[in-house]
Amino acid sequence: MGWEILNPVDAEISWTGQENGDQLNIKTAHQDPFGPKPHFGSGTVTWYIPFLFRTPPDYGLLISGPANQDKNFAVPLDAFIRSDWLPFPFTMNWCMTEPNKTVKFKAGEPICRIMPYPLALLDDMQLEIHDMHEDPNFMQEVKQWDIFASALIDDIEPLCYTQCKVMFSGGRFSTIKSPSGSNSSSYQIEYWEVKTSDKLDALYVAKAIHDWAQNRPSVNK
Repeated sequence: MGWEILNPVDAEISWTGQENGDQLNIKTAHQDPFGPKPHFGSGTVTWYIPFLFRTPPDYGLLISGPANQDKNFAVPLDAFIRSDWLPFPFTMNWCMTEPNKTVKFKAGEPICRIMPYPLALLDDMQLEIHDMHEDPNFMQEVKQWDIFASALIDDIEPLCYTQCKVMFSGGRFSTIKSPSGSNSSSYQIEYWEVKTSDKLDALYVAKAIHDWAQNRPSVNK
């Protein structure tokens, strides 16, 4: 979702751990006006963004780090920009979390994600907390998922780097190491190859395939 802004230059950054003044050591492959710089102190690395964004009056910009791209010893700082009226560019900031640790930012890697966000939701959206038992139909779906998850996790070996197969039969499912490991000849089944080292990954893959398989007839394979 949204768009990413890329780092313009290879950089290696470390922080002394001191809170006051410029306590960053920034080494870049070459000088770039939009490369990382010290600005706010306290281990904060700043990129001056080379764009001035304007959004319609009903929207601002939600600013965050790039999705699913964590770094050791540095975290991106989120912000909300009133780009419907702001007359100057914003900055993207990362905070160093450990002193004397080097963090590398490669040229071309994303440092920032921008996403338009409706201003009305900032004030109009309210959080409400309800007991799930107030919605019996939804509660039944939750219970069914819990039964599904418990049965599947128990059936998946930890660290199964070897191939596993997800078997569907009349709404039931299980994982098997090989066709010889199950009485597959008596079922109408679908086989899908799954490789994973994580139980939760296998769970989500199996659930997605299971939901998809419910919408088409089973076949023998």
